Formats: sequence, C-alpha cells, structure tokens
Amino acid sequence: MAVKRKVSGKREKSVAVIIGNFNGMSFSYKGKPILVRCIEGVRRINYGNYNIVLSDLSSDGSAEYVRKHYPGIGIVKSSPESFCAESNNDAIKYSIKKYNPDYIVRLDNDILITDRDWLARMVETAESDPDIGLESCKLLYPDGKIQHAGINLGLIPKTRGRGEADNGQYDGVEEVGAVIGAMFFMRRSAIDKVGLIDENLLGLEDVDYGYEMRKHGYKVVYNGKTSAIHLEGFTTANSGIKSRSDKRLYARLEGYSYLTMKEYSLPMKIAAVPLWFLRGAFTIKQKDRKRSIANARIRGDLPERLALTCKAVSHAMKLYRLRASGLSEARMRKLRRIGI
Repeated sequence: MAVKRKVSGKREKSVAVIIGNFNGMSFSYKGKPILVRCIEGVRRINYGNYNIVLSDLSSDGSAEYVRKHYPGIGIVKSSPESFCAESNNDAIKYSIKKYNPDYIVRLDNDILITDRDWLARMVETAESDPDIGLESCKLLYPDGKIQHAGINLGLIPKTRGRGEADNGQYDGVEEVGAVIGAMFFMRRSAIDKVGLIDENLLGLEDVDYGYEMRKHGYKVVYNGKTSAIHLEGFTTANSGIKSRSDKRLYARLEGYSYLTMKEYSLPMKIAAVPLWFLRGAFTIKQKDRKRSIANARIRGDLPERLALTCKAVSHAMKLYRLRASGLSEARMRKLRRIGI
C-alpha cells in the first residue's frame, strides 16, 4: 500500500505509476536488468502516495521475478498477441479500478529515474493548472545529451532538443504539441474525458494522444524542472534480431500514415503522402542525431523496405476505415490480432 503523506496540510495526490515492460529482465545496463533499474529508480523517489503497476508483455519471466521480489507491485500480464497500446490501456483500466488515482504515469522499462523529486515536481506542475491533461519531463541519453524536450507538431512531428548538449535551454515549463510516450503523466479526469490511447497505433500513439488532448481542450506540457535518463529502444536495439527491427520500422511507417489520415487537415494529408514512402526509404543511423535531411541515408535494403512501406500504408488505411465505421474497441482488437 502507498503511504499517504500530508504536504502543507493537504493529502498528496495519488498516482499510479505504470511500467510498460517487454523482456526487461533479459537486458542489462551496467550489470543490472533494466527492469530492476527502472523499478528501483521509482521506489527511491521522495513521494509517498503512489503505487506501481507492471504492464507486462514478456516471455522472460519478468512478471514472475517482480511477483517474487516486489510483492507490492500490481501486475497486468497481457497475452502474447497483444499490442503495446492494448497492454498500456489494460494497465490504465486496472490502475483506475484498483487505486482510483488522481494521476497516472506510464513509463517505458528503460527509463531511469535519477531525480528523487521527479514525481513531486510533475504533480506540482499539473496541480498548478487544471487544464493540463498530459505532461512529460526532460529525457536525457546516458551521456547527458538531450533525447526529449517535448514534441513540435507539423508535417513530420519533431522531438525538440534531440542530440543537443543540455545547457539549461529547456529547463522551463512550456506548452507543446505532444510529449513522448516513454514517459506519459496523465490527469485521471482528462483520461475519463478524452479516452484511452488509440490501439490502432503501433507507433506515434504519443503524438496522436497529444492531438486528442488538445482537441478536448486540455494542455500538453513539457516540464523541464525535472529529468530522467532514457535508454531509448534498449530492448530492441540489444536484441540483435532483424525481425524486431523490421517490426519497429513497420510500426513507425504504419503509425505515421494512420496518424495523418486521422489527425491532419486536408492540405497536410496531401503533403504527407510522399513522406509515407520517403520515411521507408531513408534512415538516420545514429539514434541521437538530429532528424534532418543532412543526416539521412538511403537504406541499404531499399526494395525490401519499400515493399514493407506499401504493406504498412495499406494496413493503416484498412484500420482507419474500420475505425471510422464505428466498430467497438473489442471488435477492433480481434481484427487487429488476426492481421486485418
């Protein structure tokens, strides 16, 4: 049970911290599994009224390890055919039912909390403005360079500060278009109004949720008063399995084309169509490099990747048409799992 402390005569706001996990016990960072590092970072924070929930898609015994070594953590074990957004949504629903929190945080398992006041600062900012529905903080690479300082919306959503030295240029609190899904801090009442994450998206669901929050009148805020380390794609990058890389690329391509159909204005939709295919043809090798034409390179396996792009775009169109037809989420889940 979380300890409910009083701050200045008021009860701390309750928070559910969801850790999204895929085989986090199989990959280590500095000699310790990344899942353990993530959990221990959260458990060291200077905040009392929170509970941790593991949203698990693993096949490496992660859930069993957590159940044995951290018995106070709630576990939502998703079926192998589930998608990431499904798993996250199931964990959100579980957290709401079990803990009835004021706020819900969703973390990737490769987030390392280094600021013990991280959660207190996030709550403080959210409490300063009831219109803040979605928030995230500064995320850094292990070498101290910036990985995320909010996302600017446009034809291609762009992460601010990526690859820059951290010289305090993003230390403020600012309203932005979207924030990275590796660390989502969500107001519970906003979730009730806006709904859950769009499960049709296997990539860019964070950008889509920013659009949805803003459409419903909420602010999306970047909080530079606190930070954490993000190993960014650590599990995929260290798997050494090309099929995982292909799936990751497919998700990004499908997600971008679906996002443009769902959220963009007509002129932006038209302008985005060529980009559906250019994003499959080009890559940026270094993950911490800025996203620009100067850093782009043509993929070595171009024909294969263009075929993958066509498949992703076609599937995105199917999903968008089905969503527009008003099918229930349960029915949509079944169709996605059989690969429509």
